[in-house]
Amino acid sequence: MNGSLLTDEQLISLNQQVDIPLVHIGRSLSADAGYSIAVDQRLLIETAVDHLVEIGHRNIVYVGPTSLTKASIERSSAFAEVVSQFQSLNVVGTQIECLLGFEEGYEACKQLLEQNVRFSAVIGATDEVAAGCMSALKEAGIDVPGQVSVMGTDNDSFGAFMSPALTTIDTKTKEMVSRVMDVASQLTKNKKYLKPEVITGALVERFSTSHPSNIGKTI
Repeated sequence: MNGSLLTDEQLISLNQQVDIPLVHIGRSLSADAGYSIAVDQRLLIETAVDHLVEIGHRNIVYVGPTSLTKASIERSSAFAEVVSQFQSLNVVGTQIECLLGFEEGYEACKQLLEQNVRFSAVIGATDEVAAGCMSALKEAGIDVPGQVSVMGTDNDSFGAFMSPALTTIDTKTKEMVSRVMDVASQLTKNKKYLKPEVITGALVERFSTSHPSNIGKTI
């Protein structure tokens, strides 16, 4: 099951009622709900923020949903928590809420610019959101990454062909799908108990992020 809107409790109940093994991808669940494999959402956002802070950014915006799914809740709360850990460096985090998609990211970034929010870097909740943000910035005459760095998450294939190529976090989707197929095959044969797995995303550094050249200025 992928992206199920059922609660954890409902999935546990369902797993107890059916004879076939349940397999979940992209959502971390207890073993009572069946086998699950998902990326560590908090560590994913931590990796993104760490990258931007390390190269000098102190005003960072996260663009994406804050309560759409369990994953979006985890990413949003993780952003606030991770930014708070850099208070000694005067790192400030701002969240602009939008749904997932290119147009949604584009409109959210236009809203951000209209509000005169102080920022030098943007993290999109997905690569599509990040691409929309980049389009809005370019339309406004703002250079990426010369004036504002932009990065996404998911490592969708199109990101490598953007101009500039999009820095992102690889959520290991292909690896998860491959693992799920192996597990499903095992479960259909012997229904062997398998523990849930959580994997770690990885930074894919391309050309849409760089050291800030306008620290202290409002974009």
